[in-house]
Amino acid sequence: MNGISSPSQNREQASRLNDDLAVLAVEQGLNEKEALMRNQSTTRSMTRVRSRRTEVVDDFDEATNPLHEQAARYTPPENPNTNFSKFFKKVHNSSWLVRYFTYITPMVLVILIPLLLGAFVFDEATVGGVELVWFSIWLMIVWLTLWAGRVLAKLLPWPIGLVSSLFTNNSKKWRDMGKQLELPATLFFWWLAIEVSFLPTMTNHHLNGVKTTRNWERNMNKVLVTLFVGFVLNFIEKIIIQLIAISFHLRTYQDRIELNKFQIGSLGKLYRFSKEKIAMEDSEFEQDHDHGPSGARTPGQVLNEAQRNIKVGFNKFGDIAGKVAGDFTGRAVTGSNHPHQVVLQLISTTSGAQVLARRLYRTFARPETETVHNEDLNNAFDSDDEANAAFSMFDKDMNGDISMEELEAVCVEIGRERKSITASLKDLDSVVSKLDDVFMFIVLIITIIVFISLISTSAAGVLTSAGSTLLALSWLFSATAQEFLQSCIFVFVKHPYDVGDRVTVYGNTGDLGRGDDYFVKEIALFYTEFKKMQGHVVQAPNSYLNTLFILNHRRSGALAEAIPIIIKFGTTLEQIERLRNVLLEFVTAEKREYQTNILTELRAVQEVHWLELNVVFFYKSNWQNELLRLQRRNKFICALTMAIQECEIEGPRMRYPGQKESFPVYLQNLQNPATPGVGINGTPDQPNGHIRNEPQDQPFVAPAEGTTPGPAGSSNTPARHGSILRQPSTTKRVPETLSAMGRRVDFSLGMKSMGLDDPSGDVLDDRENDARARATVVRVTSPSRSQDRTRQSEDSARSTGIQRVGTNASSTQRERTHRNRFFSRNRHGNDEEAAMADIPEADYDIPPRTNTMDPRSGLVSEKAVRGDDETPLRGVRS
Repeated sequence: MNGISSPSQNREQASRLNDDLAVLAVEQGLNEKEALMRNQSTTRSMTRVRSRRTEVVDDFDEATNPLHEQAARYTPPENPNTNFSKFFKKVHNSSWLVRYFTYITPMVLVILIPLLLGAFVFDEATVGGVELVWFSIWLMIVWLTLWAGRVLAKLLPWPIGLVSSLFTNNSKKWRDMGKQLELPATLFFWWLAIEVSFLPTMTNHHLNGVKTTRNWERNMNKVLVTLFVGFVLNFIEKIIIQLIAISFHLRTYQDRIELNKFQIGSLGKLYRFSKEKIAMEDSEFEQDHDHGPSGARTPGQVLNEAQRNIKVGFNKFGDIAGKVAGDFTGRAVTGSNHPHQVVLQLISTTSGAQVLARRLYRTFARPETETVHNEDLNNAFDSDDEANAAFSMFDKDMNGDISMEELEAVCVEIGRERKSITASLKDLDSVVSKLDDVFMFIVLIITIIVFISLISTSAAGVLTSAGSTLLALSWLFSATAQEFLQSCIFVFVKHPYDVGDRVTVYGNTGDLGRGDDYFVKEIALFYTEFKKMQGHVVQAPNSYLNTLFILNHRRSGALAEAIPIIIKFGTTLEQIERLRNVLLEFVTAEKREYQTNILTELRAVQEVHWLELNVVFFYKSNWQNELLRLQRRNKFICALTMAIQECEIEGPRMRYPGQKESFPVYLQNLQNPATPGVGINGTPDQPNGHIRNEPQDQPFVAPAEGTTPGPAGSSNTPARHGSILRQPSTTKRVPETLSAMGRRVDFSLGMKSMGLDDPSGDVLDDRENDARARATVVRVTSPSRSQDRTRQSEDSARSTGIQRVGTNASSTQRERTHRNRFFSRNRHGNDEEAAMADIPEADYDIPPRTNTMDPRSGLVSEKAVRGDDETPLRGVRS
């Protein structure tokens, strides 16, 4: 038995080399990215010291922020062209003290001009009856209080976090909310200072000494009050939006986010232990340099050892430098080849998650059982409780061990769950943005109403006429308002699904109008985009979905399915009980995929002719993964077919005349004597007919190799109903069970290899591909990038030599249009290398090749090679 390998072990050994190469490629890619960022940061530090460093932000951490983050109000161009834009970008990327000083100083100098002139030159100058000096002072107050409010708003997170620490342990969330409220708080503090300082400054410094409020001051104060009310409402609206985002995040996604982070952290610890164990095993096979082979060491050996030591030293130096930087900044900095980063990179794709699972399986699996047990994971974790929690995460079927297929399925599921949470939160953040826009529109309407009521002497009449107009147009807005309220309730209150979920929508949906299954692709405020199982993209309004029943398969637990069977009247209870026992034995042997329970239900008796039997079996998972469900369903149906054939259960049509030998069809009223030695029931394909006691039905699954059916007449079972599992034999042998037959034959009908290719992954991959394509389009169409890329291509063309390959000269049209596409590309005007386009390079020093790629078309064929008997191109002599 030790010499026989299981299919899982064979697949693991066959993919070992590719898995190691994939892991090395991921680690090398992370090293190169880290080295590039380190070089960029070193270059920046040589030119200037920056307080706002560019850091890599994980999409998952960014998306799982419970706050509604506001986009940057201003983003400078990446590659500015003018000197002023370059200077402004440099100032924008500097520390906040330098930025504020640069922004404040020019306007202060401008306002100082009228202030000094009014103080020393024009003593009697006024603005609306107010002394020029004090009016300039008020303008200075307006400008300086803007930045004072900005500084005060920056200090908000500290008191908010201090107060929130008295009521909750997660004060960081509330501090982050204070950071998101900086802009509306700045506007609130700024306009509060303007409103408080306006009238006292103006009325107390009239040139004539009268302190009565002038008409323009009264009107100006009304405008300031209106704007102040608007900014107050804006501040309150932003607080409400942040509270909605936080409460919705905690209620819907907090548990999923914490569980996914724990799963990824467990994978990181397992991968770290696997990497250390493999490195320890590899070091035992390395040659001992102190007791190496006799003879002098070659320079190549010394060079390789030096390169290896330098690489290790640089990695250690980079990790130490990153740790020191993290200590100063208070942030966790990951080192080179950090297991967490490698795990994130691997689980981002299905194939990478399978590579990670097989890597962990090789490390922790026991050779004798080919599975992973609970105690095998203890060395990779800090405590036994953490190891038990990680083991229960992988042991989905709760049978006490983990197989390679189970480990692969869990790793793929963790990666997809991460993508699903990220996509759902991004969609819901856009929904919150739409809700923010609606609330801002309401704030604007209220501000306008306040302004009208302040400046109009008959405000009641104006508001009454405006209300009458809106009431007359209510038929125009009623449907939109109703749809808006229903959509808000559906998305924020009910929230029946997330992005990537498989749902069944009941009602007048689908091709037949009786409901259909969909995958959620995108959630917006007013609509939801679904993807059907066939690939069609469907859009449905949320106001309509709010009235339907929706079944969410991902949120469902382990499901059951009933298989109806029509059997003949007269089937005995012993046969039904035997069928249940055979199926129960099968699901017990396949307990990784099914629960150990089978239910049988007789639903109907039709005209004393047939019975309807329901066979209910239980999955160990839900139906989120359609291919996995199809695999397990096919497997059970095949086992059910074998069990029905073994238990000799027949359909109702077997009661019709001519369906069996004991009930023939008489064409004439004559007896039907059987001739000895002659078969019965002949067909055109088999004129001699069938011999008695010979099974007429072909077995559903061919017998195992090395077994042959016994001689005719050696069994007492009826001829038509001989069980393929009980073939007559001269020797007594143990019949093959359904579970053993399932290991020999693929009962899943080809779905076993596709079980991890969940169609819902296509929804998430489509979003990533679309975002990547949009980013590429923006990068390519950016004017500054296009100019830089053109410049770089010109420089590389001048410094790179491309050898010309002779081409077939049989076509005169190709000779006339031929040019060197490498040297003549992106040339403007005359170029010193333009003449090289018509000079073919000599090919006497290149070995002959049978197939060469044509540099003009990119095709590999013999036509791209010039033969010795062909003339050179363009009349150039060889």
